[in-house]
Amino acid sequence: MKTMKLLLGITILFNGITMAQVDRTKNPIGGPTPKFTIPKIQRAILSNGLKVMLVEHRELPVVQMQFVFQTGAVVDPIQKPGIANLTMRLLDAGTKKRTALQIADEVDYFGASLSASASYDGSFVSVLTLQKHLSEVLDIVADILQNPAFPLSEFERIRKEVLTNLLQQKDRPEVIVGKVFSKIVYGDNHPYGNSTDGTEASVNLITLDEVKNFYDTYFYPNNATLIVVGDIDLSEMKDVFEKNLSSWKPKEIPVLVIPKFESETKTGIFMVDKPKAAQSQIRIGSVGVSRSTPDYFAVEVMNMILGGNFNSRLNWNLREQKGYTYGARSGFAYRKEAGPFSASGGFRSNVTDSCVIEILKEIKKIKGSDVTIDELLFAKNGLVRALPRTFETPAQISGQLANLELYNLPDSYYSSYIQNIDKVTVQDVRNVSEKYLNPEKMAIVIVGDVALNKANLEKLNLGQVNLSDAIGNPVK
Repeated sequence: MKTMKLLLGITILFNGITMAQVDRTKNPIGGPTPKFTIPKIQRAILSNGLKVMLVEHRELPVVQMQFVFQTGAVVDPIQKPGIANLTMRLLDAGTKKRTALQIADEVDYFGASLSASASYDGSFVSVLTLQKHLSEVLDIVADILQNPAFPLSEFERIRKEVLTNLLQQKDRPEVIVGKVFSKIVYGDNHPYGNSTDGTEASVNLITLDEVKNFYDTYFYPNNATLIVVGDIDLSEMKDVFEKNLSSWKPKEIPVLVIPKFESETKTGIFMVDKPKAAQSQIRIGSVGVSRSTPDYFAVEVMNMILGGNFNSRLNWNLREQKGYTYGARSGFAYRKEAGPFSASGGFRSNVTDSCVIEILKEIKKIKGSDVTIDELLFAKNGLVRALPRTFETPAQISGQLANLELYNLPDSYYSSYIQNIDKVTVQDVRNVSEKYLNPEKMAIVIVGDVALNKANLEKLNLGQVNLSDAIGNPVK
């Protein structure tokens, strides 16, 4: 007992001395950038033409697999979005020899996980399994990829799930503002104007034949890359995958043509009414840049300063100084064609007009003057030091490799990432802000209390307030 008291006393004394030596009037000095080695990427091509990327990751006896298809929701008909999403949700809902319940039971028996999804740019089937069960789990996945049955009963069940989710989203202002923003920015005639999960009207119109046609058109090995990360080497991987996937044959795939957005963003203020809402969800922006832009690294640094981290200009102004919000941010959604740029956040309803003013002020400020050296260094350090965290797990590594495939980036991309960020100068930041940020031609989308804010917003001389419904259609 006396020994314990003595140890406790020494600990308290030591902590007191240590805390007394800390000067809390000064910010702590950051240490050197930690060394980080990018995992080695190995490549192979199976006999059916399927490209494979492998990263050996030996920390755990697991294997992460991800099939990345080069076709996503961007090919959905403009007037009927949601087909790609519905197809992916149905993919594991039964095959010619397994029911949906059997698939779920087998995956669960082997302690694996299986998911399928679609973005604008691609479709994905992801699997995580113990290494010792790889062959058995891959047999299930191969069956799903090659022999989906798309049973009508499952189609109707999953359609109802999607419709329920869409209905629930109408009570989520942060979701509504994103959908309306896309519709306002891209209009009715570009796929980026639609949500990948569609609308209630479009999902109700989708037929089972359209789902089957999406699968029959795009789900072939020559339209995909298989990414493997885990406790396996290249030779063993090729043997297992040849055994399970050799019967999956290639087929001619339609050339993907994503229309460029030719017109200008519709400017003005657009509101979705949420009476008595405590917060206004605000999103201000326009069409940004594609992932292939040569300005990518300068744009990333510029956005980091504007609204890409907690210490950014937007958050410092609107949260720390004004107390209008818990968080304000900005970002570019990079896609195969130019995705949107937006500055956004949830703000106190009674200062909605002031928030619009401050967001536009910060965009004009970074566009019209040089950033400081300290801001530049802080932003670059933030990007560089965040990189290792995105390579910690097999799933994270797989996700990073998927970006290489989707956007045709070189295998050396991450190895040269730090050098490319380091090259960005104050002048580069100024150039891309002038090139890609035009606050006079941005849409202002707000989900909030119209009765409380409409008059004050119209006093800003940014145009009249246009009312929209929850999917961006005008309301008179």
